[in-house]
Amino acid sequence: MPELTHNEITRKLMNIFFLYRRLHRQQESPFLGIKHSELVVMFCIKEHAADNDSGLTISALSQSLKVTSPTITQLINNLEKNDLVKRSIDPDDRRSVRVTLTEHGAAVVKKASKAFLSLYSGLVEYLGKEKSLLLLELLSESIDYFNEVTKKRQAPKED
Repeated sequence: MPELTHNEITRKLMNIFFLYRRLHRQQESPFLGIKHSELVVMFCIKEHAADNDSGLTISALSQSLKVTSPTITQLINNLEKNDLVKRSIDPDDRRSVRVTLTEHGAAVVKKASKAFLSLYSGLVEYLGKEKSLLLLELLSESIDYFNEVTKKRQAPKED
């Protein structure tokens, strides 16, 4: 195999990240009728449930997932229609609404957790321990790099 140039490696790396992202987003949910983005919201609610039994506000979900409040509201509307989440008035601030998982929603999150764990366990078996650990290290370093680049772009520019 001929040695690749810096630009060729850059393009291949960029393409593989795009392919992975597309695969991840388009992968059919094991729970028919529930979109990936809706599952992400449900996982977020579950993750924070231990911290706050009264649920999360739309604003807290929005900040946690780094998406707009209208986006979260639309997702919550769909989840509520499917009896996966419920809204309730915040007892401390009646202007605020909190969202919690229903019993059905909690069961779906539990089932999804097991399915995702099984899927990635299969990847570890497929790649083997050594390659899986290398992939973990490389992806962690990639995330660190992208976070650093993002911070630099968001930092105020000096004149």
